[in-house]
Amino acid sequence: MTPAKREELTLKARAVAEEMQAIISRLLLGVRSHTSLVAEAAPVDINLALEDAIEFWRVDPVFRYDTDVACDLAHHLPPVLCDYSDLKQIIGNLIQNALYAVSHGPNHPGAITLRTRVDDGFVRLELEDNGTGIAPEHLPLIFDPTFTTKPPGEGTGLGLASCYELAVAHGGHMEVVSTLGQGTTMALVLPAIVSHEVA
Repeated sequence: MTPAKREELTLKARAVAEEMQAIISRLLLGVRSHTSLVAEAAPVDINLALEDAIEFWRVDPVFRYDTDVACDLAHHLPPVLCDYSDLKQIIGNLIQNALYAVSHGPNHPGAITLRTRVDDGFVRLELEDNGTGIAPEHLPLIFDPTFTTKPPGEGTGLGLASCYELAVAHGGHMEVVSTLGQGTTMALVLPAIVSHEVA
């Protein structure tokens, strides 16, 4: 390994550690009030947040080498009003769950498609995978903090629950469409900032 490559990996590892520290700090502080979330919110370009998240995950070998990752990002996407760290936490959780699904699924190589678009005043961020999929009877439960389909020691169910709570706190919601054995599409839907709202 060249010194330049070693330095690149060291910097990325440091960024991962800092990101994890920020997430842990937020968990230790507990759930913030809606008022505090609004106070911390600012206009954010979801496409840029998504690109940052992809760069963050390139250090993961499953993401980098074992998964076909494609992006279909809408041009001239309007911003959304949210906390940037919260948005990255949601995207990170969705990517992590998708990687788990494709690495344990029947379709190889695993494939993930990330897309953004505008839909009736909302910005949609969708993550589609060709992984294990979710059984129909489990779909209504996936945002429940006490529910997980992962074996003991591999997941708590808190990831998607926290994503859902953050989405709702920012005026949005989450959606899921899934077919067992074929894959899942998770969507984060947030209100777009229309032009006359921008100061």
